[in-house]
Amino acid sequence: MAATALAVLPATESRAGGDQVDLRVRKLTVERYRGFRELSINGFGRVNLITGKNNTGKSSILEVLRILVHRASPRVIEEILGHREEASFADSRHSSSGESLSLIGTLFNGYPFHGPNPTLDTNPISIRIDGTLHPASLMMRITDVVRGAEHGQDTLIEDPYFGRDRALLFEVNDGKGRYGQGLLSGYRGQDRNWIMSRIARQGVPEPQHKCVTVDAYAAQKTSRFGDLWDGIALSEDETYVVDALKIIEPKITAVSMIGGGQNSKRRRAIARTADFDRPVTLRSFGDGMNRLFGIILSLVNAREGLFLIDEFESGLHYSVHYSLWKMVFRLAKDLDVQVFATSHSSDAIKAFGRVAGENEHHEAVLVKLERIREQIIPTVFEGDELGIITDHQIEVR
Repeated sequence: MAATALAVLPATESRAGGDQVDLRVRKLTVERYRGFRELSINGFGRVNLITGKNNTGKSSILEVLRILVHRASPRVIEEILGHREEASFADSRHSSSGESLSLIGTLFNGYPFHGPNPTLDTNPISIRIDGTLHPASLMMRITDVVRGAEHGQDTLIEDPYFGRDRALLFEVNDGKGRYGQGLLSGYRGQDRNWIMSRIARQGVPEPQHKCVTVDAYAAQKTSRFGDLWDGIALSEDETYVVDALKIIEPKITAVSMIGGGQNSKRRRAIARTADFDRPVTLRSFGDGMNRLFGIILSLVNAREGLFLIDEFESGLHYSVHYSLWKMVFRLAKDLDVQVFATSHSSDAIKAFGRVAGENEHHEAVLVKLERIREQIIPTVFEGDELGIITDHQIEVR
C-alpha cells in the first residue's frame, strides 16, 4: 500500500501575546470517522474544552485522539466499541455472502453502508495531527481476510464475496518518514459476539506518550482506579490527589487504596479525615467524591502526555466546577499534560471561562461544535474571547 507523506508544522509557534508553548496536538484533522465527513480544528491550547449539542461529535474527538496515540490498538478500539454498546452489533441486511458487517464498520462515516460491496466501497478514515505528538497520521480502511488453509496465514484479498473475516487495515505515519502497517479483525464466536484481535502489526512502534481517559461513568466503581493508584503510590503525586479531594471535603488529610491480591475487583479507596479516628471508605462521601478521585488520579497518571475527560460535569455539583478547573489548569502546567474535556453544562463552561481568564492566553481554548446539515462545523474561542463569553453569558453550548 502506498504511503502518503505528511508535512508536520513546527510544534512551537507564537500565540496571543507572543507567548511560546509546546503542544502535542496543535491541529487535528479527521476525515470519515463516525459523524465527521471532514473536520479540522486548529489552535488547541494546553487545556481544551469541547462543547456542542448532542450528536455533534464531542466524544468522537476524544476517541480519535486515543486511537492515534495508541496506534489503533485492538484493546483501545474494543473499549471504544464497548463503551457505545457496539460490542455485539450485527446487521446482516447490508452484508455480503450472508455475513454480518464487522463491528469496525460503525467507526466509519455513513454507516451502515449500502450497495453491492459495503466492505470495500468505503473511503478510509484519516486522522492527522500537527504538533509534537507522534505518530502524525493514521489511516484505516475495511478489507477482507481469507485464512490460508495450508499455513494458517492471513491473506488480504480484493474479492469481498470470497472472504469470511472483516478486518480493519491501518497504516501509521510517525511524521518522520517511518511507517507501520497492521490488521485488526473481528471473529464471530459461539456467543455470536465480535472480538477484536491482533493479526499483524508490522513496523508499528509502541506508544511513546501517555494517554489517560476518564469517561462519563468513572464514578461507578472505585476498584477500576487500582492500577492508576499504583502508578503514583508513595510519590509526591499523592499530594495532588489529596488537595483535589479537599475541594469537596476540606477535612481529608490522606487517601489510599487497600485490598487486591488475586481479586483486584475488591480494591477500594479509603480516606483519613479529622473527624474520624480510623479511615473510612471514599464512597462514604458520595459519588461526587469518587468522580473527583478518578479525574485527578487519571490526570496525574497522564504526566507528559494527554488527558481526556468526557462530560467534565458528570456527577459533580456546579459549586465545585471552578475549583476543579483551577486544579486541572495547575496540574496540566506542573505535569506537562495537554487536556481535552467535553461538556454541555453551562455551569462547567462558565467556570472554565473564569479560570481561563486567570491564566495566560495560550493556556485555554474552547471549541464549539455545531451540526449544519450533515457537516460538523467547529468554532474556536481563545484568549480574550473566553473572557467576553463569560462576562456577557454568551451561549456556546
